[in-house]
Amino acid sequence: NRDALMAEDEFLYPSMTRVSIYISNRIPNLLLEQVSLQVDGAAPVTYTYDEFDSRALLRSGALQRLVHQNLDRGAHRIKLRYSGRLDGGRDDADPLTGEFDAVFDKGFAASEIELQITRGPRRNAQPAVKLKEWRVAEE
Repeated sequence: NRDALMAEDEFLYPSMTRVSIYISNRIPNLLLEQVSLQVDGAAPVTYTYDEFDSRALLRSGALQRLVHQNLDRGAHRIKLRYSGRLDGGRDDADPLTGEFDAVFDKGFAASEIELQITRGPRRNAQPAVKLKEWRVAEE
């Protein structure tokens, strides 16, 4: 079954057009409530987190794939919106929200992109998002 699923995935998403976009949460006390990702102005993909899923994303190295699709070579715009709340914060506190807009360049190889929700180096810095592109290591 695993081999059949891998063959199907390679057929549907060939490496030269495949793009996967993941989200990670690097802020230890931020419980995500919702993320919405839009690629090239298409309809956004929205995920609403329950308590279990939000806490799972806090584990070290945890990622969630939001998008797995085919895109042509070239520049592509992504827009991320997110909202969450601080664990242990007041229940009536305003949610933390943020947006991130970026352009990435799709080459010939498969693209694996991680959007990291993180905080700046200062203690009370606002959440921010970093784009990290994963590349296959050349042997």
